[in-house]
Amino acid sequence: MQDTVVQANGNDYEFKRYFECNKTEDLSEAGDGFHAHWHTVGTGYTTVTVGPYVLMYYIGGDCDSPTQDLSVPPQSLLPMFDTRFLRILDSAANPQRLDLLVDRTDGYPVVLKTNVVSRIERAEQHLGPADPDLALKEIIRRKQHGFQRVEIKIIPMDVWGVSNDAQRYFGQLKSVTIARVGEAPPRSGRAESAVRFPYFLQRKYQRGAHGEVVGLTSLNSTYDGGSFVIDAHSPDGVQTWYATTETRMARRNSSPAARVSYKGVEFEVTGLQEVYDPDTKNILLFTNYVMPYPWGGPEPVDIKQLSESPASQ
Repeated sequence: MQDTVVQANGNDYEFKRYFECNKTEDLSEAGDGFHAHWHTVGTGYTTVTVGPYVLMYYIGGDCDSPTQDLSVPPQSLLPMFDTRFLRILDSAANPQRLDLLVDRTDGYPVVLKTNVVSRIERAEQHLGPADPDLALKEIIRRKQHGFQRVEIKIIPMDVWGVSNDAQRYFGQLKSVTIARVGEAPPRSGRAESAVRFPYFLQRKYQRGAHGEVVGLTSLNSTYDGGSFVIDAHSPDGVQTWYATTETRMARRNSSPAARVSYKGVEFEVTGLQEVYDPDTKNILLFTNYVMPYPWGGPEPVDIKQLSESPASQ
């Protein structure tokens, strides 16, 4: 059993949902012995209302995690199974914003108080989402068209200006300038998916232990109803996604471009898009992320539950 308690606007809401872990042992194809496999029943996303918000979270987790001790007696608390980000929607009827709570955030109206898993002898209701969860889940699935967000990284002059070629190129730019498609083609992929300025391969980035770029300032953005704008005051621990004009017009499972406004200049971001600001001498790297809904159609747990409901008999 997964017991979840969430506080929204000062009120507590408790949800008990049930799933099952089944272990089988199969002979390996090489014939060198038996291998254990875990199968779950009832796992998947559930959708519940908490005050004016809609909460989505994942039932179930990693049955074969080495931290689990399935030999403990029933009713004993187990170490927490695999956890997923909590997803908070602002509305079920017309979802405009989806927040992913990646950490506890002071001042945010929804707080995960407890989320524990315990072994029990029998479930008090069917496995997976409860019937009201399933109905709400389908309503939202039919109403949504996906979400997107734009993240910005600041590339300062001491990174891009290490070559004389780059200094000459950017020295002639006197206003906010958008990198052009094809001017500096990426090493792989479509040209419009990564639009950079010339000499990007000559930059001197700070690298982490695994070769990744580190040390760049990151900024988030908000959607003002027509375009994304930089937001320097977004709270830590919350990742916000928006339903936009572009996501509403896009075909399902497509990746629409994001409309962005910076210092009065409007442009589209398909994947990566660089912009140069001569006032700060910074290159701004805008990245467009697109999230289809957590489910494109009914999940297996939903289909099974629907097929077993009295209305389908």
